[in-house]
Amino acid sequence: MGRTGLRAVAVALLAAAMTVSPGSARIADPPAGESQLAATNAGLICLWAIYATMAEVGRRCGVDRNPPFEAALERSVSRMEDYARQRSAEGAAMMADYRAHQIDGTAQICVPDARVMYRQMALASPEAVRDAADSLLPSSPPVEWGTCL
Repeated sequence: MGRTGLRAVAVALLAAAMTVSPGSARIADPPAGESQLAATNAGLICLWAIYATMAEVGRRCGVDRNPPFEAALERSVSRMEDYARQRSAEGAAMMADYRAHQIDGTAQICVPDARVMYRQMALASPEAVRDAADSLLPSSPPVEWGTCL
């Protein structure tokens, strides 16, 4: 995926999935225009993709590191991957393919929009990151993308 494609994904993730309010201790609601879209069916894979991508941005992109935030991301990513492997071989394969091609397989993950998103998300507390996964997984969500992308 080229620079433009990655930028579009980062912008879509910013707009449709989640933003962070400076100084808040939780992941904030999306902007008013996108709140209905994100609230309808964000999807387990979508949340996983955001978390997994941001964890990689933290590792590779020279942003100001936030170890507690990154640890919460990694733990949540692992929990969602375990959930997917237990519930849906097809969903787990989609996640593995996405990681291989869109996260690990691209040298262009460090686009400016991804760095901005990381910095914004890193303002959330580690508990807020964990709580998003904690609130999703007990509901036994299907292992699907949903409507966030």
